[in-house]
This record gives sequence, C-alpha cells and structure tokens, in this order.
Amino acid sequence: MRDNYIPYVVRIVIGSVIVVSAILLFIDAEAWRILFPLVFFSSSAICTLDGIFLIRRTGGDFRAHLIYMIPIVIGAALFVFGVISVLTIIFR
Repeated sequence: MRDNYIPYVVRIVIGSVIVVSAILLFIDAEAWRILFPLVFFSSSAICTLDGIFLIRRTGGDFRAHLIYMIPIVIGAALFVFGVISVLTIIFR
C-alpha cells in the first residue's frame, strides 16, 4: 500500500473543481465569469504540485530535475493568466 496518497487525492479534488467550473462556464460564460480565474489558479496548482512531486521522486538526478521543472514553469504561466483574468474582471 502507498504511504503517500495525498498528492493523488489533491489531483482528484483539483481536477474535479476544474471540470465543474468548465461545465458551468460552457453553460453560461457571462454569468459565471468569476470562474475563469478559478480554472487558471486550479490548473496552476495542479501543474506546480505535479512538478514538485516528480522532482521529489527523482532524488539527485540533475537532468531529471531540469525536465521536471517544465510543469512548474507551465504552472507559473497559468498563474499569470489567472492574475490577468482577475484584473480583466475587476477593471471591466
């Protein structure tokens, strides 16, 4: 049995939040526009957590650390998109 099941539970919960938010946005984007930043921030969190989880599993392999930095960079980009989305909602 796995000792560390927390990252998997976090992925399932955040993924469920993303799916429910996306469904609500497809139904009526104007009414649920506040969910756009939530989708970006949730996606950012899951990408960043995946990158951190993968880096922790690799040990001391430097090349693997560089490769597994890609999800963290994508997570940072999604976070920036979330901030831009919040700003466009506020200053609209």
